[in-house]
Amino acid sequence: WFLHLWYGYLLVQLRGFSPERFLNLCSSNRIEIWDLEYRDGGYQFYITVKGYRAVKPLVKKSKVRLRIVEKFGLPFFLYRN
Repeated sequence: WFLHLWYGYLLVQLRGFSPERFLNLCSSNRIEIWDLEYRDGGYQFYITVKGYRAVKPLVKKSKVRLRIVEKFGLPFFLYRN
């Protein structure tokens, strides 16, 4: 939990053709995702900044779209202030 705040994490909304495939690819590539919920016809979950950067090829492969809803953690706090 402390490391998530230190390095930053994102609340992301997932929509698209095959969200299940995307989640399976993230699991097999050991990309950390937590608090996954189905909301408004798509999924919302938290992901680390490092994981978000590593997920670009998986997004193309599974034909989904990611949208950042909120940003949390020290890097974003320092940037704002």
